[in-house]
Amino acid sequence: MVDFFKFENDGADVPFYNGIPNLSKLEWFILMIAEFLFVAPVIFPIRMSELAFSFYMCLVVLIPILYVSRGNLGLFFKKIKRSDIKLIIFCVIAPFVYSMMMLYIVEYFKLAPVTLVEETPTAVITVIGMIVQLMGEELFKIVLLILVMALVYHFSKNRKLSIVLSAIVIMIAFGSLHGGAYGTLVQVLLIQGLGSIFDLYSYLKTKNVLVSYIAHLLFDFIPIAMEIFLLLL
Repeated sequence: MVDFFKFENDGADVPFYNGIPNLSKLEWFILMIAEFLFVAPVIFPIRMSELAFSFYMCLVVLIPILYVSRGNLGLFFKKIKRSDIKLIIFCVIAPFVYSMMMLYIVEYFKLAPVTLVEETPTAVITVIGMIVQLMGEELFKIVLLILVMALVYHFSKNRKLSIVLSAIVIMIAFGSLHGGAYGTLVQVLLIQGLGSIFDLYSYLKTKNVLVSYIAHLLFDFIPIAMEIFLLLL
């Protein structure tokens, strides 16, 4: 376990990047196509309903993962352990504090124009869509992790280097996908991009997508919970 970081749990590794389990060229191609199809609606003006968009963003990555896993869902999804609960709580609170700090820094240094967002009631369909779409977002990051790790590891045989470079690519890619709707490029790279390190950390520690997914989901539910609380008051 010399090539593992100290924070990683023993007995599990990121699948596929080092040939364990082995993937065929077709299966590698399927994973790459899945990543392209995930970003396609963000890059190209594809019209679809809010709920259809959410299911698309999930299934377009989930189905290829189910295919290449060949029924071994344990490669990605594991039971939640008691120790995972503390990790999930940390990965909800820490990014919230981080986001507040980054918003203050962005505003203080005027790295992005101040915009007023009109508050609208959260619809049930929006909540359902978020629950579905966030699974797709987590799977997108994990597949990107596998693809970049496989490339770097192929040439370097250095697992730690593969993870570090993959994490950088993921944060830049995930942040960039939030551009426009969530602010300027600088703003989304600082908040959504660098902020995704907490979800990535939770996955790398446990090798369980459910842990990073639940943390991500609870974090995104904070504004909704605050809205409900204010309505009750």
